[in-house]
Amino acid sequence: MVLTLSTPLPHSPAPFKFLNVWADREDFLDIVKSVWESPIRGTPIYRFTAKLRLLKHSLKTLHRHHTSHISSRVAEAKQKWTSTQILLDESPASVDLLAAERYHAKLFSQLCKEEEAIYKQRSRIQWLQLGDRNTKFFHRSLMHRQSRNNIHALNDESSLLRGRCFWHINPPSTSSWSWRKILLSRTKCKGMFTSCIGNGKSTSLWLDYWLPDARRICDILPFRVLTSTGLPWNAKVSDIISEGRWTFPSGHHDLQTIWNSIHFHPRTHLADHCKWQGHPSGKFTIDSAWNFLRDSRPTDTMYHLIWFPEHIPRQAFILWIASMGRLHTMDRLLSFQIISSATCILCGLHMETHNHLFFQCTYSALVWRNITMKTLVNWPNMDWYCLLQWAASTFRKKKDFSHCLSRLALSATVYSLWYERNNRTFSQAFRSGQQLSEEVFEIIRSCLLNKNPDHIPDVFKSIWKLPES
Repeated sequence: MVLTLSTPLPHSPAPFKFLNVWADREDFLDIVKSVWESPIRGTPIYRFTAKLRLLKHSLKTLHRHHTSHISSRVAEAKQKWTSTQILLDESPASVDLLAAERYHAKLFSQLCKEEEAIYKQRSRIQWLQLGDRNTKFFHRSLMHRQSRNNIHALNDESSLLRGRCFWHINPPSTSSWSWRKILLSRTKCKGMFTSCIGNGKSTSLWLDYWLPDARRICDILPFRVLTSTGLPWNAKVSDIISEGRWTFPSGHHDLQTIWNSIHFHPRTHLADHCKWQGHPSGKFTIDSAWNFLRDSRPTDTMYHLIWFPEHIPRQAFILWIASMGRLHTMDRLLSFQIISSATCILCGLHMETHNHLFFQCTYSALVWRNITMKTLVNWPNMDWYCLLQWAASTFRKKKDFSHCLSRLALSATVYSLWYERNNRTFSQAFRSGQQLSEEVFEIIRSCLLNKNPDHIPDVFKSIWKLPES
């Protein structure tokens, strides 16, 4: 065994997937209709995406109550049907038992159809039709596809290595694309996979990384010196282990220095295993490999202010660009000689800069004041970049509702002001400060509707017109 991947870590919540069986339910259209009639204010695309989010929440509830753990539901329905049939055999004249038996038979049949349809959709088998109870086939196809999409181990027993050292073979011209790419990537992870010596039978003495400092003997001394020990170039660590103890060969004095650096003892009752140096646990993960390979840079101090869990992507993107001062404001366009006047189109009084637009302009200041009043936070009056630094240092708690609300208020207001500014510039469409404030209010409110009401303080439920439960 060259490399065995550790047991997969617990998966994060699976992404939302639409199950086709939902569309066949009698209450499906009613659920969609009730969600689509929800009053949401904003641009057409925003109303569309907001209703899709609300519909996703309703469909998740439907799934949780009716189609989750479908195989367990089928088994339970079959058990109830069987029990009812036994009772009906004992009392064949009972009208209630007859009705119950018909109900459980119908329920079991319906659940079987739903189970088959769900597994067919998940297995991606398109050439077989529903209706013949192919559930087991679909389930096995799904399991096969999932196992095929995972690499569990790289085995030495195959024809890929043929007993040779993984670190010392040339990429064969006839090898597959994936195996060739694995071999070519060795230069990036040399010394990161070290062998922990057990019986030493699967670790190359000269070519593998097994020394305490994660080095190879062949990188320290030339092969001319190594062959003076009388051991071949393909020798294993087990060749210098006898009766559970080291039997280091004599030779060059530099080789003796290497032997003196080995302070651990072989564990002949265990097999050798690989250890990943990129993680404290020694287990290989994609995350640790990515952090090892990429160029690390200091984390932006405003990261949590912009890319927080509840962020809206388009709003976060505009806030991110604005935080770097890279929005194409009038003063920047004037410096590029694209326009001849840099007057703010929102107030018509001063030059449009980032500092002016957020929130020194009388128009933007009115919108900002109307929104921040509803956050119950006393935001200071300072220039744009100082305000961002203050907000980044103040609203650091991920789960605190007040901090989450303040981050939403900042991103939604900045996005809406920039959207209004572009509408006035390119479409000659004007809205008053009060109208824009109401739209920002509805944008934030629709985001809050997706949160658990139990986690929202009552005072904010009243301010933002949120349901009690």
